[in-house]
Amino acid sequence: SPWTVLVMSGGPGPKMAALGEAVKLVPVDMTCSFKISAVGFSAEDISATVLSPSKRILQSSVIGEGNGLFRIEFIPTDVGSHVVEVSVAGDKLPGGPLVAKVYNSALIRVTDVASGVVGQPCQFRVDASQAGEGQLEISINEGEVPNHVTVVGGGRCLVNFTPEQNKPHLIDIKFNGETVPGPHHELPVQVTGNVMSGFTGEFTPRSVGPHQISVLYNGQPVQGTPFTAKAYDASKVYVGPLPHGHVGSPFQFTVDASQSGEGNLEITISARGINIPTQVQPQGNARFLVSFVPLEPTQHIISIHFNQESVPVETSQAGPGNLEVTVNGGRVGTTAHTQGPHTYAISFTPRQAIVHTVDLKFNGNNVPGDHSIEVKLNNGHIEGSPFLLKAYDATKVKVTDINSGPVGKPVYFSSSPLRCEVVDPSSNKTTATARGEGLNSVILGTVAYFEVNPHTSEPTTVDAVVTGPNGKRVLCHVEKLESGLYRCHYQPTEVGPHSVIVTQKSHPITKQPFTVQVFNPAAVRVHDMSEVEVGNMATFKSTLVCSCSILSTDVPISLEIALKVVPGVPCRLMESFIGHFCSPFDLTESIEVQSRNNC
Repeated sequence: SPWTVLVMSGGPGPKMAALGEAVKLVPVDMTCSFKISAVGFSAEDISATVLSPSKRILQSSVIGEGNGLFRIEFIPTDVGSHVVEVSVAGDKLPGGPLVAKVYNSALIRVTDVASGVVGQPCQFRVDASQAGEGQLEISINEGEVPNHVTVVGGGRCLVNFTPEQNKPHLIDIKFNGETVPGPHHELPVQVTGNVMSGFTGEFTPRSVGPHQISVLYNGQPVQGTPFTAKAYDASKVYVGPLPHGHVGSPFQFTVDASQSGEGNLEITISARGINIPTQVQPQGNARFLVSFVPLEPTQHIISIHFNQESVPVETSQAGPGNLEVTVNGGRVGTTAHTQGPHTYAISFTPRQAIVHTVDLKFNGNNVPGDHSIEVKLNNGHIEGSPFLLKAYDATKVKVTDINSGPVGKPVYFSSSPLRCEVVDPSSNKTTATARGEGLNSVILGTVAYFEVNPHTSEPTTVDAVVTGPNGKRVLCHVEKLESGLYRCHYQPTEVGPHSVIVTQKSHPITKQPFTVQVFNPAAVRVHDMSEVEVGNMATFKSTLVCSCSILSTDVPISLEIALKVVPGVPCRLMESFIGHFCSPFDLTESIEVQSRNNC
């Protein structure tokens, strides 16, 4: 003792909820965010899993905004519905998962746009089949010319209009409010030279894609005209977020060249000057999934070239967010000067001869690392300036993905002490190990998760069999992750011990099944609390509503337990869940048990 007991309000209303729209339209490659309210919880209590249309789990972050508000962010790279499962301290967000319907207006194609004749119907086609879900708006000459849209199915439509005037007609197409890129316009061409030396034509393309060049001499087209020049822009090659890598585990990131035009994409990855084997898998629409396996814990250089031009790779580890710098609690003004990508110089002018305190925060959190402080007097550095200050925060050290490993193979991790299982593949038919809360204890009705590491690069199969206390099988889903691990989940519907058998190539990975205790804290009721003076005996009743099996029939029973608590007698709660506590109680006094239904 003493023990800390969390007391929650028993008032009506949810303690957590989604704010704003639970289903929203989101453009591809842009940050998508959902806001939730979870008063009384911290960001560490909130977990979010983002599942893409291709069933990939995307990287996401949970950012606290204060006053119980949190923001969940991720960057979608695929068109389609992304499902966001949010849990707060193990409880799923009420109202079901959040959904982001991702679209890409650049994938809309407008074809068959031909010249027209006044008074004669004209038509063109619009194909939005690959752009995702959304609202398509079509106007001609800012709505002055009526048009008729015929839906032909599959996200495709036919647009008809009749020009009434002999002038250019501008077709404006918007998808979810975004303008769809249209056909190219004529560009100015500068021609130099003469008949003797030849002529040179120069122009500056304003957008990527094919440009048609018509060459005429004395009003007559030259042989081969029109010619085609393909414009590209290497700066429009987008490299997706780069997560932290782990030795021996596949490292993956995406490269999107759909907006950069036609060209040759080259990707090389090296460590210590040696190139590493790299796999590039086309995903369609000039998008690629790049993967490699780091073999040592060192810096890896990612080099990307498009048509032999270098593509910048975003390497900021902080991610999107707000940087806040305050001096003396904001009473002294500051100025930020951009020094380069993600680099800023902060300056302020002291007006008093007092100690000045500089607070640096990113998304509300203190920023560790090296801080350079320049102190100037009359535009000159004082002695010792600039000063180097190293800031740290030991509470921010996180240790993750400490996988078990086979004998004779290196296992890398940092910090200590930590537990890591080691298996001997030569002495077992299986090499897999399993871990997770879904193999220990589970709350009734919640989804239980655990992971299986096969510890082999050879083809293998992993399965799991879950059996309830009455011998009934519980459906267990097994999913192979991109990292090579297997994620298993099931949802128990009965209280009591459950048996979990994990197999690799049909062989159990352990000699004995895992025993998982499923409990229901909501079934415990404490009532009949009596008033008592200090030093006197206090009694109360604890009612546990459960069920037992008699002659294959579930009979509900109610156990009333009178607990006599006197000074000096220890009483310890064995399990707790968000302020709810359940038996058994560890008492040295006798317990009077009364049961109903003779069970």
